[in-house]
Amino acid sequence: MWSWKGAIPAVLSCGLIAFGCYLAKLSLTYPGIPWDHGVYLYIGGLIPDGGVPYRDGMDTKNPGIFFLYGAVKYFFGPGLGPVRAFDVAWQILTSLVTGMIALRLLGSKVGAGFACGTYLTLYFSRPWGSLAQPDGFLVLPITILTLCLLRPQARNAAWSWFLAGICMAVAMLLKITAAAYGVMLLLFLVLDRPLTRRYTVNSSWHDAIGLDSADDCRSRVFSGKTRLG
Repeated sequence: MWSWKGAIPAVLSCGLIAFGCYLAKLSLTYPGIPWDHGVYLYIGGLIPDGGVPYRDGMDTKNPGIFFLYGAVKYFFGPGLGPVRAFDVAWQILTSLVTGMIALRLLGSKVGAGFACGTYLTLYFSRPWGSLAQPDGFLVLPITILTLCLLRPQARNAAWSWFLAGICMAVAMLLKITAAAYGVMLLLFLVLDRPLTRRYTVNSSWHDAIGLDSADDCRSRVFSGKTRLG
C-alpha cells in the first residue's frame, strides 16, 4: 500500500535536485567561455577524433580533465553547455555521497540533509570560472573513497578496497595533488585493527589493481589509443 512515508526519500531527492539546479542557474545560463574551459574544450574535443593530449594540444593539467570533457562532447554534444549540465549532475551526486558520509558519522538524517545542502551551496557559491574544474570533479571519487573506508563491514570486503583504489586513480588523473589521499589508504591498512592479515594483503593487491588502472589509462594516452567508439 502506498504511503507518504515511503515516498519521502524520492521527494527529498527531487527537492535536492531542484535545489542544486536553482543554485546552478548562473552556471547554466551565463554566456561566455572562461580561458581554462576553452582549453579543456579544445583538447578534450580532439580525443573523440583520435587526438592525444600533450601531443595535439598542450596544457599543464592532468589528462583526466581532458578525457572528461571529451567524453561529455562524445555523448552529449560540443560546447560548454553540456559540460555545465554534467557538472551540475556530478555535484548533486557528490552532495548525496557527502550526505551518506554525514549520516555515517552523525547518525542523523537531518545532519545528512544539511550536509547535502551545505555542499551544494558552498560549491555553487564559487566564482563562475571556478566551476567545472578538476578541483570540483575530484571531490566525488574522494568522497566515495572516504565512504568505503567509513563502513566497517565494507572495509573487510575486497570489493571496497578495489573501489577505493579506482577512486584514488580517478582523482589522481584529475589532479595529481589528490595523491595525498593515498596516505589515508595506507593508514587504514596499517592502523585498522579489525583487518586480518589476509584482508590486509588482499586489500593491498586490490588497491594496487585500482591504481594500475590509472597507469593503464596513462599509457593509452601516450600510445595514441584514445579513439572513442
